[in-house]
Amino acid sequence: MIEDGQSFSMGPAESVTLADHSQLRYVRLVADSRCPPDVQCIRAGDAEIALQWTPATGATQDFSLKTPPEQPHSRDLDRRRLTLLSLDRGDAPQAQLRIDRIN
Repeated sequence: MIEDGQSFSMGPAESVTLADHSQLRYVRLVADSRCPPDVQCIRAGDAEIALQWTPATGATQDFSLKTPPEQPHSRDLDRRRLTLLSLDRGDAPQAQLRIDRIN
């Protein structure tokens, strides 16, 4: 279970349970146009991942997050905010996320 205020890592097709007993699933990498390391690019680019949130009661919600500083890199899930902190490179990149309780 991922507690409020905790950072965690997920890979594509992985799911976690949040403190409110909802489920978060990292569906897939949608796109990655980030500039490769050690290459000088005109634009830094961004990456986007698809996620799915299933509250303890209610309908499943599909959404996506983009790498910071692009928007949206966070999403409110009822009384919690999910933030994409970073995303590894590759075809199945690990995502670093954080969940925080909001009032």
